[in-house]
Amino acid sequence: MLREAVERYGIQFVILDDNAPEELDPLFTGETEVPWLRRLFTDEYDGMTYVWFRVVRPIQEDAG
Repeated sequence: MLREAVERYGIQFVILDDNAPEELDPLFTGETEVPWLRRLFTDEYDGMTYVWFRVVRPIQEDAG
């Protein structure tokens, strides 16, 4: 679903926080990576953790 939204709306950055859907937990925690997202940094603000990603173009067809 994330990849579909990125493609459909031309999203350039993705920010996940502690409330990310369970399916995105491995991406949030760094346990998994996808080739079309580059992890930029992790930040904390007001008790929440935020993870910033940059979308790498073009998105590869065989990538998750």
